[in-house]
Amino acid sequence: MKKLLTTTFILLFCFLLISTHNSYAFEPTNNQVVSANKVWNIQFNKELKFDDALKNSITIVDSAGKSSAITTQLGLDKKSILINPPVKGYTLGESYTLKMDKEIYSTDNTQLQNILQMTFKVNNNILVENNENVKSIFNDNCNNLITSGWSKGDNYTKDSFIADSSESEKYNTHIPYGQYLFYNTTQNSISKISKDVKIGAGPFNVEFDAKITDLQTPATNVGWRGFALDIIANNKRYHISINSKDSDNKVKINLLSKNSGTDLFKTINAYLPKDNDIHRWSIENDGNKTISVSLDGKTIGSFANPELDAAGLTDRVIFYNDMTDALTSYNNVYIDNFSVVNSLAIKNSTVIPDEKNQAINISTTMAIEAENLISIKQYSIKSYLYKNDKIIAETSTPLNKKTILSTLNNITQSGEMKLVLKLVTGNQVIEETTKTISMNISTANLEPGQVVNSSPGSVYLYNQMDKMSATGKNDAVHSGWNLGSYVDSESNKSGSILENSESALTIKMPVTLNGWFRVYVGYVTGTDSFRIGATNDSSKTQINGDISLKSNNLYGEQWINEKSTIISKFDNNSIEINPIPNKNVRIAYIKLIGLTADQVTLYQKENENKKTVIYDFDGYSDFFSGRYPTVEALKNKAVDRFSGRNVGTINWGLGTTGALNYNSKYAGNAYEGTDEFDSELRDGDRLAKSQILNILSSGKSPLEIVADRGADKDIKVNASLRMDVFYNPTVYGFLNGSMYNKYKQFAQPGSFYLSYYHTEVRDYIKNILLESGSFNNVNGVTLDFCRYPEVFGSETPNDQKVLIMNEFLRTLRKELPKNKTITIRVPWKNPIQYGFDVNAWVKEGLLDTLVPSSIGNEDKSFEISSYVNMVKNTNVKLYIGITADVSGHDITKEEEQLVKQGLYIHNKEYLDIQQYLLRAYDVYEDGADGVFLFNSTSNLYLDSSAPVESSYLGDKIQIQKWHQFDYVSGFMTHKINVSKPSN
Repeated sequence: MKKLLTTTFILLFCFLLISTHNSYAFEPTNNQVVSANKVWNIQFNKELKFDDALKNSITIVDSAGKSSAITTQLGLDKKSILINPPVKGYTLGESYTLKMDKEIYSTDNTQLQNILQMTFKVNNNILVENNENVKSIFNDNCNNLITSGWSKGDNYTKDSFIADSSESEKYNTHIPYGQYLFYNTTQNSISKISKDVKIGAGPFNVEFDAKITDLQTPATNVGWRGFALDIIANNKRYHISINSKDSDNKVKINLLSKNSGTDLFKTINAYLPKDNDIHRWSIENDGNKTISVSLDGKTIGSFANPELDAAGLTDRVIFYNDMTDALTSYNNVYIDNFSVVNSLAIKNSTVIPDEKNQAINISTTMAIEAENLISIKQYSIKSYLYKNDKIIAETSTPLNKKTILSTLNNITQSGEMKLVLKLVTGNQVIEETTKTISMNISTANLEPGQVVNSSPGSVYLYNQMDKMSATGKNDAVHSGWNLGSYVDSESNKSGSILENSESALTIKMPVTLNGWFRVYVGYVTGTDSFRIGATNDSSKTQINGDISLKSNNLYGEQWINEKSTIISKFDNNSIEINPIPNKNVRIAYIKLIGLTADQVTLYQKENENKKTVIYDFDGYSDFFSGRYPTVEALKNKAVDRFSGRNVGTINWGLGTTGALNYNSKYAGNAYEGTDEFDSELRDGDRLAKSQILNILSSGKSPLEIVADRGADKDIKVNASLRMDVFYNPTVYGFLNGSMYNKYKQFAQPGSFYLSYYHTEVRDYIKNILLESGSFNNVNGVTLDFCRYPEVFGSETPNDQKVLIMNEFLRTLRKELPKNKTITIRVPWKNPIQYGFDVNAWVKEGLLDTLVPSSIGNEDKSFEISSYVNMVKNTNVKLYIGITADVSGHDITKEEEQLVKQGLYIHNKEYLDIQQYLLRAYDVYEDGADGVFLFNSTSNLYLDSSAPVESSYLGDKIQIQKWHQFDYVSGFMTHKINVSKPSN
């Protein structure tokens, strides 16, 4: 524990004059209530002789007369003494007496003439450093702004400032030692301090002790003024102000609840104690559901749904001392003992490896300030074990008490490994800790001719590669294989490598196997592909040498890549490896692991075959890229390639909201009346126009062609409308369609987006949905409110938004034929702010499928439990949106011209297949019915090189198998040195 001088609390100046007269600047005040880490500062008017006599003359005793273990320190000015509290602070609630005897001398030997004595009492507020239920992120003793890392704003004056005691001489009012004074009597002035503090995700508290002497009462803009605190944490903003202190000590506490518009703040009234003393304030975030304000441990007000988006901003804390718009009074606030703490955190963990049972037992103790963080059952500890950055075991344990026990099972790797513990809610990581551990898992080395019966979790290694042979051959060399050697860089053990030649035959491992085994192959850098299977299995599995760490040559420092290949129940047979013509293969060993009963059960479980993927086409981008020059190309590339890939529904976009890719009674014919915008078209726009018009010339629209083909292939097709996509007419006017001139009078104030406040706009949208949904073989309609959700502007009163949207959906549901479905994609975060009362839609059955999703780039942090609970016991299916985009933007016309000149490279980053699979695994485990894939690139499903794993996305059981048998311990690497042949 640090000495508590570093966490100074309220400080009282006692000015004493050393002279032949008994005079004081003022008498010390008795019976003050102070904090447990109080530091007293005694100021003299001469430099002091700081010796043992002085130290022994200063004592502090409790009510029983017991001396406290204080320490004394000479001030920097050599005219003051700091009296530091005991290491763990004074006892809470105890009374003390400070005594100073006369054995205090100045350097010129002037003696203090009288004894000083003062009583004080310690409050009951536990210090942050003594509070085992929180984890400190930042703790400031309020001695010095600069040394504590605060940055000051500009425009300080003698009557408008935030300062510590070192700056007392600059200002017109006294600043106590160990406190920050927020003082402002100057109308329309603001002083501020800020500090970057890495708060991160999850519950947190901002705590400080304050004596609020005065606060201004603003005439306008009440929420911004007075004593204000801005907290930025994990891309969220929390702005709280306190002001309007009246004669009864009533104040207003204001929380910013919106970034724009009217009624920005929520306000509560509270009463301050009238003792004019210092009190503990706490701003408590319970995990973004509620912000509570507490005073001396008692909640005086709460705000629901408090956070605002602050994307791209660094975590920080900002204090404002704001006298703008002051009507009466001024700001005069003293604070100390400021801290930011995690109210839910990993306190410590004990790790016990159990090598005999191939397990690691973990006991994790949590710091939890509020018991409700346990009772809400939204948090868990996820444990991951890595070797060489590859995951080999994981488990998840619900947070249901302060100490939880977790076990990592089926550990089959040995050596030094990394254990990572993550405190999570849903997919949001709140905290992460890492430990290095070592395991030595028993491995049985197999001998040629041996018979092995599978034992759950047991590990077997076969590395006598030269003894593998083809039928009728004595060994590998006589079977057309070359033999090489290597040395393991970690263990220095040597081993053999088999390399195929042009005449290499299928070879067999000379060991007889019985029971369920998971088979790994350790192959070396330079391997292209090979086939492997049981000896009695006519179809072998092809393994591609997807080397994660490449090398430019085949010898010297290389890598063995250990990959899970097949799982099989062996019956008195063995393993064969089959070389592929013109493909290199270099094999170092075969490893077998006996499956556990649970693993066998999962492996044998039948796939669901529910085809739970909705794949979204925006109806424009692929035309922009030139993928559909003909009707047949459209059928093949937009439908046929999903056959057998577990995609159940194609979501076919109609274009933008106004420029549709079919001829509409309500929007007009495709590209009709848009010739005036030809100069704005990018090359891709011209290609899209040509291909769309070519498809339409066939007599059917792209939607009809896709829907008809989907019916042939047993894939449903929805007509999807982007609900409010309009562009600046001077830049991309052609994307607004010919209808825009008629409807632009209904645009939102200051915007080109249309407003659903107007009946005319809602009728247009409804008619398009009914029209597109009426085509043969169209399964239903999708309302994509993530493009874009701001369907109302400032013209719409907030209380009208929900009413309008609910009635709109009721009307659509009523008029849409009963055999047509409604799918709605909404922003996952607080959709009610846009007028989307999703809960009511579900309860009333106004939709069939709900798709919470990100608006922009993929945000896997949102937890879906609230949506799972929302649709429970209803007929509504829950699909979770997965957006391909990680970063980047669509190319502009200007960028396109630079690309042609070789002056610009347009880059966008997308999810890879493993990220898709992990996201799908998480949402299925959390209770979702399926996934909605948005903005996916063609290499996920449509290209010839699309990974087979993409078909797992639409089957929960296949995802579980992938996670168990491929993701966890599916691929390992370790470094070796391969000897170059002597010849």
